[in-house]
Formats: sequence, C-alpha cells, structure tokens
Amino acid sequence: MASLRQVSTSYDLDKAVGNEDAARELETILTYKPTRAMFRSFLANKGRAHELAFWEDCESLRTLQSAELIVQAQKVYDTFVSKHAPQHLRLPTSIRVELNSTFESKGIKNIHNHLFDPAMQEIYMCLMELLPDFVNTKEYLSYSSRRSKSSSLLVSLQADDTGSSFGSKGSSQTTLLTDFEELTLFKQILDNTSGIETYKRYMNSQGKQAYVDFLSEVKEFQSCNAGVVMSEGKRIFKTYLEGSAIKIDAPEEMGKLKELFSSVAKMQAVHHHSFDKLVELFTEQLSRTTFESFTKSPEYRDWSQGGIDSSLKELLHSKTGRAAFVSYLSSKGRADNLLFYEACESYKTLSGSALTSEGKKIFENYLRPGAPSLCSLPTELMTQAREFISSKPAFTPQSFDVYQQNIFDQMKDKLRDFLGTTYFKEWCKKASKVKTEKDLPVKFKNLSASWGINPLSSQFSQAHAKVGSSSGSSSPSVARNKKKIKVTGKGLTDVPEKSKDDIANSNVTSLNLSNNKLTSASFPPTIFRNTPTQASLQELDLSNNQLTEFPAVFCTLVNLTCLKLSFNKLTAIPTSLGYLNLLEKLHLDHNVIKSLPVETGTLVNLKELHLENNRLVTLPFELSLCFRLKKLFVFENPLGDIPARCITEGRNGIMNYLRVAYKKAQKEANKGETLNKEDDTTAGELMQILKDKDGNRLFHDFLKAEIAEENLIFWDAVEHYRYTTGLMEKNKEYVVKEAKKMYAMYVDENSEKCINVPSKFRAEIDENLANPTSALFDGAQRSVFNTMRADSYTRFKKSKFFTELMSLKENQTVWDKINKEKGLI
Repeated sequence: MASLRQVSTSYDLDKAVGNEDAARELETILTYKPTRAMFRSFLANKGRAHELAFWEDCESLRTLQSAELIVQAQKVYDTFVSKHAPQHLRLPTSIRVELNSTFESKGIKNIHNHLFDPAMQEIYMCLMELLPDFVNTKEYLSYSSRRSKSSSLLVSLQADDTGSSFGSKGSSQTTLLTDFEELTLFKQILDNTSGIETYKRYMNSQGKQAYVDFLSEVKEFQSCNAGVVMSEGKRIFKTYLEGSAIKIDAPEEMGKLKELFSSVAKMQAVHHHSFDKLVELFTEQLSRTTFESFTKSPEYRDWSQGGIDSSLKELLHSKTGRAAFVSYLSSKGRADNLLFYEACESYKTLSGSALTSEGKKIFENYLRPGAPSLCSLPTELMTQAREFISSKPAFTPQSFDVYQQNIFDQMKDKLRDFLGTTYFKEWCKKASKVKTEKDLPVKFKNLSASWGINPLSSQFSQAHAKVGSSSGSSSPSVARNKKKIKVTGKGLTDVPEKSKDDIANSNVTSLNLSNNKLTSASFPPTIFRNTPTQASLQELDLSNNQLTEFPAVFCTLVNLTCLKLSFNKLTAIPTSLGYLNLLEKLHLDHNVIKSLPVETGTLVNLKELHLENNRLVTLPFELSLCFRLKKLFVFENPLGDIPARCITEGRNGIMNYLRVAYKKAQKEANKGETLNKEDDTTAGELMQILKDKDGNRLFHDFLKAEIAEENLIFWDAVEHYRYTTGLMEKNKEYVVKEAKKMYAMYVDENSEKCINVPSKFRAEIDENLANPTSALFDGAQRSVFNTMRADSYTRFKKSKFFTELMSLKENQTVWDKINKEKGLI
C-alpha cells in the first residue's frame, strides 16, 4: 500500500473520486484514531465535519437490531436528512426522496441495517474529494514525517557472499512504515503462534513478560465458558490491572473497568468482550513503545531467519520439489552448488576410512581447479579448502562444514527468487493433484501455514514472491495480514477482482458485499477453496442481493460466526448448513424459503435466528436442540403446523412446542423408548461433546479403551458424508459413489466395521441406496447416538477421560450451563 505521504504527490482532485488507491488511503486515515481526529479537525475548518459524523453514525447502525435500530435510524434521519435537520447534508434528490418516504410514512418494516448505504456512498465520495487537500496540510505532513522517521524498519532478508543476514551491515533495503502499517504488522505478529512466543521471549528479556501474559489471558477469556466469565474477568482485572503489574495509558477505559468490577451487582454485566476496548488501546501503546526495538532484537532476527532455513531444507527433502529447484539452479548455472551440498550431507554420515576416500572425491568433483562440477565458493574460501586438502589432513565428518554452510546461504538467496518462478508454480500444480499431499514435506507445509499460505494453491508462489521481492518483508507473518472487505451499494454482478485477490492472499475476517446484484453464480466452489480466508472468515454479509440458491461453498467456511443473507430470493437451505458449528447469528429473513433442514438443530452455538418474511409452513423439531438460541424471529410466515398461541408467545412458545414435538418424534423413532427430561439433557450434553474437538477426541479414546469405538467412528463418518454430499448434491454420481462407500464399510453385514442398527433403518438405507441423498444415513446415526447416550456416555462421565475434559474446559461443564438455563432444552 502506498504511504500516506505519497498520496499527496500522486493524486490530484480529478483522480481522487473513484480511485481505488485513494479509497484505501481514506479508509486507513479513518481507521486510525490520530489521523481520524486530524481529518475531523480539517473538515471542521471547512464547515463539513457533519459529513464525517453522518458516515460514523451510519457505520454504527450496522451492528444494531430491532427496536434499537429503529430508534437510532430515526435519530440519524432527523439530524442529517430531514427537511429541518440541524446538520443538513447535500444528497442526490433520488436518495433523499427514498429516505423521506421511508421515515415520513412510518414504514418501520422497511428500516434495516443498510438503509443509509446509498447516502453513505455519496458522502464517502465527497470525503475522497477532500483527501488531496488534507494530506498536503502542514499538520498532516509534519505528523507523517515524524512517524516515518521514528518507524524505520529494516525488512529485507538479504544474503551476501559470506552468508545471509537480517538487519546486518549487508542489508541496505529499508521500508518506512506509517504508524497504521506498523500497528497492523504488530497485530499480525501477535496473531502468529510462533510470533507471539518470540515477542514473549523479547518482553521477558526486558522484564515485561506480564504485558504479554495479559494479552494471552484476555484472548483465552474471550472464548471461555459463559459460566466462568465473571470469575475469570475479575481474576484478570485483579492480577494485571488493579495493581501495578502493567501500565496502560487509557485512564477512561480503566475507569470503566474499575467501576464494572467494583461490586457483584455490577459484575453481572461482564461479558466475553469486556476487555476488548482496553486491549485495542494497549496494543497500540505496545506498538508505539516496543515494536521498533523488538524488530531489531536477536529474538526477532532468529525467528524471521529460521523460516528460510527450514523452508529450503524441507524443499530439498521433497523429491519433486528438489527436481524443480535443480531445474531453476541449472538455468542460473548454479546446479553444482546443490550437488556439492548434498555430497557434504552424505559425507557426514560416514566414518573411518570411508571419510578419507569420500573427502578426496568431493575435492576432485567440486573444489579442485577445473573440477567437472566446480561449486561457486568465494575466492578466499576456495583457496582455504584447497590448502586444507593439500596438507593431507585427517578427515572428520565436519571437514567441509564451513564450505557447505556458505553454499547453503547462497542457495537461500536463490530460494527467494525461485519461489516467484514458473518452476515453483509448476511444482505446486503437480503437487495439488496429490490429495494426500505425501509429496509435500511436512515442515515446509507447516512453515507455509505459519505464513498464512497454502502450498497447494496457485497463490502460494505469488505470496512467497512478495516475501523475496525487492521491497522485502518484515517477517514470515507479513503474509498473514488480516483484512475486512466492504464493497456495498455498487450494483455489482460479480465479486470484484481486488476482493478476490484479497480472499486468495489474505486472512479476510469480514466480507461485506451487501446491497449489490450478486447471484449464486458469483460464488463458485473455487472462490474460497485452499485460501487463507476459508479458515479465517468469521462474518459474511450478502444482504440485499439476488441470490436464488444458497451457495454450497459457504458451508466450507468452518469458522463463520455471522451469516447474513437477508433480502434475497433464496428458496431452500442445504443440509450442509449443519457443518457451520460455530455459527452464532444467521439472517435468512425476507426470502422465499419454504423449509429448513433438520441439520439446523446441530448449530449448537446459534444465538440469533432471523426467519421473518419467508414461506415457512413449519420448523424442524431439531431446532429445539439449539439450547443457546436467545432470539428467534418468525413473523410473516404461514406457519400452519405451529399453534397460533405458541407463535404469539414468541421464542419461548415456539421452542417449547418444538421441544415436545421432538420428544414425540424420538419416541416413535425408537419404538416406544421414552426420552425423559434427564435423557433430553444428556442428549444435549453428548451432542455438545461430539461437536467439540477435545470432547470428541477424549470420548473416542474412552470408547477405544472399551473396544467400542465403532459407533463413534460411524457417527463421525455420517457427519462427513452429510457435509460432502450436501456440497455436491447436484453431482448425483458423486453422491451415489459416496453412499455406496458408506454402505460397504458400515452397513453391509459382511463388513468388518458393520454397525448394529435397527432393521427398519437398514431397510430404509437399502431401499434408497440407488437414489441417495445427504440424509440417507441420518436414521442410523440417530440410533447410534441414542445407544452411546444411554450406555457409553454414563460410564464416560465416571472415567479419567471425563476428568481430563473438565480440566481442559476449566471445570465448567456444558451441562452445568444447560441446567442453569432450564427451559432451553
């Protein structure tokens, strides 16, 4: 990204509007507090501060719901848009007429989070017009210059003839970072597992380990069980903030926290994000005070340098990777260096007289004048090697170490160039065909993952090319930059290329493409496949578009917590929705959906579900298993199967009806087996454990010890089958193939892994095997689940595996929470 100072010299007024780079620069200015305050003061002098105030107020509307949204939206309208508004905005007539119509007619149903988006877009363009003038002000130029001088950072990984160094005298390339870029890079280091460990070692050497411990504990606090939020929050506050363990320059926020933890009554308001604002300010403080010295420390240098060493060694351990690297070195006339390095590696494994004979061969082949494969050692080292051999030494396994290390350092320099060539790209393409990835070295994959790069994706070489480019890279974690993408109200019919590049090369956490004209075809199966975003995306907003089908690729975004698909034309939801286990908010309102899949009940973390203004006749009984569901909106639906009185009672009435109906269905499915309240609670407990990574693993270990793990193996297999076939439901051949695999492995009576299920479920599977769906094995899976619930689970709660699980979950069991929230199951 261009520096803020560069904007002032490379953008004129005519080019500012609609310029993508200028838009990014403005976003940077608005994101960081000091520059936003400076920009607000600049606008005030021009009498246009209300434009920024309007934009900020509209931004805050996006997070509001229901009554609060309506009240705040009315305030925004009265303040900036209405005929007698005190801070009247200049808006196009069409936008003003539409807003007037919405508010003056009291059309409350038409008020939504994105109502002001067209007006926001107009104001944003007005702000962009002022950008060139702002970046040329004395205040901003002084600020930018001051920050650039104090934030200089050596970021090149440069090797010379005597070896590779970082931040040494041989490194001449530097990059001046703005404070915002510096803060962004610092956050990326803290988000990287090895990066935070490196920073912790550095802060420990400075006697400030408590600073990093505070950040780590708050991060764990954000995901702790709800039952321990108050106690954990109080402990963190007393340990780090009440005394003088750490010093945070944020008196206002500290005051709020002191008041929050001052009494038990006030502590009821403590939640997972109570420390978020303070942590944000504290992170900025650490970035200002420690980042520059940290990046010049030995700890940081060793961490960043170790990445290239590991990458090269593991590349050479891959048969096809080595072949690609040899081809590249041959094109540069340096293949002999690799042969010498490998000969030295083999030499180290020898002993006795074999060392002497092999040592002489290495000299004859790679070091003597006129050798057939003469390596490219510096003159000084080459002379030293020849003198060493002429002295008829006693050879040892370390005789060639100095020369081998120099050649290795030279190859490290070539590695950065190699990662941007067609040789590397071709290797990636070939490797991507190996689904088991056996040909990819493990540490090389791990290193790539720590950089936020998938070695099987076409973007791998591009990202590594950036690491080795002339501009350099501050550390391996640079490629792991987190991003939030927002392109709204543009009338787009396809995802912008810039956004696609960000999805492919960055850890996008939030993707907002609302108020456009995107269709289901805009999201092909490959858009997220093998990208960093597939694992990092948490919020996806596609409200007010033209989706007619639920894109199956959304169900591969396993860390998604918020999905907004309101105001589209969706008619159905796939069964693979159940794979989004972390989903907390789901907006499907204002569509034409006729039914929900039963897999909705597996969304155990769901807290908010919007289904209003659809064509739903009923709701799946399994929805009652979503015990965390606090908000359920279903009005404007022809729910004929649910009694009117239950709908009138709202969420509680509907959930109670579904709970009773679910019990009846279970009773019928299990041939009269009763499912009392205790069984119902146990089912919720077990489902939560099976959906939890640690819980599933420990329950599996317990069953394995009892030689009874086949039921859980089958349950997991059905989960995988339902997910994969749900994504490929239009590919009938694939679904049939997978169904037959499942049948042959678990249902066929001649199979070694055949499970014991009631005959009616086996007959049902036999009957539908020729034309299977993703729900083919659901009945058998329910039967197996009930068997585990009634038999194995009781013993599991008394085992050492259960004790270990309690330790991992901080002694807060899922069923303690269920019992505290009676009526949710």
